[in-house]
Amino acid sequence: MVRNTPQFHGTGDGGDSETVVLHRHTLRNTCIAATIAAVLLTAGSLLSAKYYTANQNLQRQVAHLSTRLHQPPPHTAAALQSQIEALKHQLATARQELAARSQRRGEQIRQYEMQISELKKRQEELLAVKTARLDERTRALNAVIKRSAGDVKVMNDPKHSGGLFIASQADKAGREKLGRELDLYLDALENLPLGKPMATEISSEFGHRTDPFNRKKAFHSGLDFRGNTGDPVQATGSGRVKESGYARDYGEFIRVSHGNGFETLFAHLSKRLVKRGDRIVQGQKVGLVGSTGRSTGSHLHYEIHHQGKPVDPMRYVRVADLPKVAKNAAR
Repeated sequence: MVRNTPQFHGTGDGGDSETVVLHRHTLRNTCIAATIAAVLLTAGSLLSAKYYTANQNLQRQVAHLSTRLHQPPPHTAAALQSQIEALKHQLATARQELAARSQRRGEQIRQYEMQISELKKRQEELLAVKTARLDERTRALNAVIKRSAGDVKVMNDPKHSGGLFIASQADKAGREKLGRELDLYLDALENLPLGKPMATEISSEFGHRTDPFNRKKAFHSGLDFRGNTGDPVQATGSGRVKESGYARDYGEFIRVSHGNGFETLFAHLSKRLVKRGDRIVQGQKVGLVGSTGRSTGSHLHYEIHHQGKPVDPMRYVRVADLPKVAKNAAR
């Protein structure tokens, strides 16, 4: 069977006639390729048109938004006015609060000034009281010294004088300095061991004597006060207990520090009523009379030390008559 094969006739470059023979399957493939190309071309055209339209819409939207962005909203002016009014209100409130604070500060300053004035007044009163106390004690001590040491001739000779300088002007610094110095003097006087530890007779004095045990000459470093076992012994000045214990010679004893280099010692006690470190005041009961240690019988051995050395307590014991002497001296 002979199939019909499509033939195409044409003329070549030299004018010769040429015949092109196309087989059936080649023609079919060519048609299919042409159809696919046409479909693709059509689809590309449609997509290009779609994207172009979308791009145009997007550009129009961007332009619209840009226009709206550069145009202020119609309510901006009203909002700004509202903010201005709010700030004005805050400013007025702040001014009122500042004025109230200033008023309160002024009242506080006036109160402080009143308190300072009151404290100055109290300071003046305390200074006057301290000065009066110092004058009273000075007169009393002078009376005791005059009584115990006899009359002392006083000559006002500027070539042989000196001492502490205290300004006489009534300025603030001078008053404060004087007040501090008076405090030191009064503290020293109040802690000074003055008076008797017992209201009894003295059985042995300070100084050289015959020892009651071996009958040899010996130095007695204190005063002995008669007493019965259990009689109370009182502190002669305020201070702090430095020692409270037992020693072979002193027996049960207490040592008190009064400051300014002064110490007192109470020995041969039957009982100690204070312990080391205790703070005591003048007139406080610190122990009971006994005969412990190197003792011949019930009594109190009393010593006063200044700067580590024993001194005669008699000069300080005589101040027990201070009120009576001061009263007689004032007449």
